[in-house]
Amino acid sequence: MKNTLHTREYERMVFYDPAERLRDFEAWVPGEQLILQCGNGVGERMDNAIRDLLKTGAEKAVLTGADIPELSAEIIIRAFAALDDADVVIGPARDGGYYLIGMKTPHPEIFRNIPWSTEKVYQKTVDIINQMDLSYQTVTTLSDMDRKEDLERFFL
Repeated sequence: MKNTLHTREYERMVFYDPAERLRDFEAWVPGEQLILQCGNGVGERMDNAIRDLLKTGAEKAVLTGADIPELSAEIIIRAFAALDDADVVIGPARDGGYYLIGMKTPHPEIFRNIPWSTEKVYQKTVDIINQMDLSYQTVTTLSDMDRKEDLERFFL
């Protein structure tokens, strides 16, 4: 997502995968700008998305998951605002991962050597941010929907 001066505080773009499901995404999120994800693995894809957004001229880029039922525009706006004073913003997930990450400058190291899909993702990411001597802020901790149990816990 990139910060703009449009009617919203930010412009939303949807990075999708796989390529052959483009028509499905067009039906699911009509009118949204769709961009094919590129890269091998989640870290490289996230790094590429940040780079792509900043190359468009955005001053700040914030990525979120699509499986965060409690995510609101207010949280996203706060994430963009946090980047006024920090190098990185991160939204911790209750399962030990994160559902949101943003920055003003690409930092590919933040996405490397992360034990994706484990409860150590958030802490390892913060450790890397600290090792790089970057500043960071957090936004609200939320739950994501990675497994059937997450869905049942949220909706039942």
